[in-house]
Amino acid sequence: MTRRRWTADELRLLREWREAGDLYRSIARRLGRREDVVASKGRELRLMVAAPARIKAVELLGLEIEAARRERATAPLFRPGDRV
Repeated sequence: MTRRRWTADELRLLREWREAGDLYRSIARRLGRREDVVASKGRELRLMVAAPARIKAVELLGLEIEAARRERATAPLFRPGDRV
């Protein structure tokens, strides 16, 4: 089996797509390479994933906390048994 060398363009795309949060499976399909080969190269290059979903969740949580702090002073007290 002949090993195909990585081109500069493939390495650039691997970096871009992985940092954008793409999975190795999807990157491998687009590059026409096996998933294990792409994952191995990603580990070799120590590529990190931005994890956009996690970043977005943290941002949303921060916004919710700020909103709760603004409302705290004016929010009516709720006691168990009160009708809403």
